[in-house]
Amino acid sequence: MKKYNLLKILGILFLVTVLLTWIIPIGTYDEARRSVIIDAIRPLGIFDLFYVPLYSLIAYAEYAVVILVIGALYGVLHKTGAYNALVEKSSKLLKNKKTYLVIFILFFSVASSLFGLTFPLMMLCPFVISVILALGYDKLTAFAATFGAILVGMIGTTFGLIQMIYNDSIISINLFERMASGILDKIYIRLILYAIVVFLYAVLVTYRAKKERKDKIKEEIKEKVVKKEKNNNIIPLVICMILLFVVSIFTMYNWDYIFSKSTFSNFDSTISSTVLGENLALKSVLGNSLVQVGTFANLQFIAIIFIFIILISFVYSLKFDEVVDGIIEGAKKALKVAVYVILANIVMMVVNNFSSGSFIVTIENFISGLFGKFNVITTTLFSLVGGLFYNSLYDFAVDTSIITHFIASNELEFSVFALNLQAVFNTLMMILPTSMVLVAGLSYLDIDYKEWIKYIWKYILEIFIIIMILCQITYMLF
Repeated sequence: MKKYNLLKILGILFLVTVLLTWIIPIGTYDEARRSVIIDAIRPLGIFDLFYVPLYSLIAYAEYAVVILVIGALYGVLHKTGAYNALVEKSSKLLKNKKTYLVIFILFFSVASSLFGLTFPLMMLCPFVISVILALGYDKLTAFAATFGAILVGMIGTTFGLIQMIYNDSIISINLFERMASGILDKIYIRLILYAIVVFLYAVLVTYRAKKERKDKIKEEIKEKVVKKEKNNNIIPLVICMILLFVVSIFTMYNWDYIFSKSTFSNFDSTISSTVLGENLALKSVLGNSLVQVGTFANLQFIAIIFIFIILISFVYSLKFDEVVDGIIEGAKKALKVAVYVILANIVMMVVNNFSSGSFIVTIENFISGLFGKFNVITTTLFSLVGGLFYNSLYDFAVDTSIITHFIASNELEFSVFALNLQAVFNTLMMILPTSMVLVAGLSYLDIDYKEWIKYIWKYILEIFIIIMILCQITYMLF
């Protein structure tokens, strides 16, 4: 039953969180009194043990669909005959290069830090993993250089955090309004944090990879990827994959908000007002579900992938039956990953299972009262609680930001708080099975959860210490 360790850990965390609802009362924020009101204990019962996971399947089905569609994309790519050839040629090209693992880590971590968009990056992981395995490295190294690098980039987030908080419902809250300006004012501090965490991570991954490389794996993978198929022309495939990634980032990253421009909102207005014929508007042709460039979400991302599936099928002259078979086969392979991505949300679903208030607010209110003034220990404890019970920094921010003014009261404190919150929260996402990126990668590669913890625990301790020191230095210097 070793292969179900990840599922067991998730189940234990779920049951522990349910148990906490029997112990910790609900806390709600009273706007009139500007204080937290401790309400009664609202425990979840036996029926809820089944209701919450089932409701999670419905509430987070969108994430599962994204994973299934990415799987469908790769299913079609395999049908082209060019995908295996691309993996083979890529591995041969990199065979004698010593820095390609570092390049992969930098690519995923930089993109994660800048854009904060995980699904477009996860879309590239299967290909890069295939190349790394073909070069003779084990699955842990392949995971670390892709999914792990995405998580490291989140720890050292720069502009990606602003992408997360551009929504008006967040900006209206004082903490995150100041977080946004604090990021820009102290961007070099975030760059320093990013440089440190990525450097240490690259050293860890490359050292272990060199130590653990196995020729047997190399030969096994080569037998799989050298297979010749009907069309090995890789150039159209490379172009399509690059375009798919660029289009995804371009349409999902809110450029206008981040750079205080109105370029794409004006572009959207132009499309809406353009008429192709007497009674035919361009907006109608493109579709009513098309939103402004920079505000595309997961559903639009899914549509983009399907458009490229059609494009790739046309370029490689795939028959309709081949395309359908590829979609079905790819989605089947991604099904386990999709299920784990949904289940990663069950702990957060317990926390959000109340119409008003949360026992997390009670905990955070207690933490905010531990010290009479702002300090890094308080902010770290606050961030740790968020990481333990949430897998989305956005949701944690929404649920608890109303009481954060008890901890931070001026621009410097808010800025340090924002840095600490982002870094500590995302460090936990590297080890907790409530992290969607983590469970997606581990389940995709069938890596035992304990193996990953053994691999990464020393690095996690180092990063926690570095975060606290950097936050304290920032607070003292400014």
